[in-house]
Amino acid sequence: MKNKVCVFGSYNIDIAIKVPYMPIVGESLIGSESYIGPGGKGINQAIAASYAGASLYYIGKIGNDNFSTLAREYLHKIDIVGLKLFVSEEKPTGKALILVSNKENAENLIAVDPGANFTITQEEIETILPILSKCNILFKKKFF
Repeated sequence: MKNKVCVFGSYNIDIAIKVPYMPIVGESLIGSESYIGPGGKGINQAIAASYAGASLYYIGKIGNDNFSTLAREYLHKIDIVGLKLFVSEEKPTGKALILVSNKENAENLIAVDPGANFTITQEEIETILPILSKCNILFKKKFF
């Protein structure tokens, strides 16, 4: 029997750039590669659970912006049994800017704008209780 996993967590758009080394304050670097795609602890946990064969329920919040289109497109590509995606009209979809060094240790530097992730309301939580009751494993991200 498959585990029913519910992930109630963040969805960000990651913007990652490979750099030759970590810059110092005020320094600009030329990157060698870049990536724009899904990120955030919540969606990363959901992807892992899906790959592990779990019946996945994902609950998150995005903004009503250009990045929300990317978020929706990606979420429809992974195997999700139940999806509840709240939308904030006030805050944009969360974003993370990631610098990754080309060096062997692949150091990284990350700045996150949580955007809509931090606007979950009590009313929204109450609407997901039926979804949560279907799951035997819950992963939850701190939203404040």
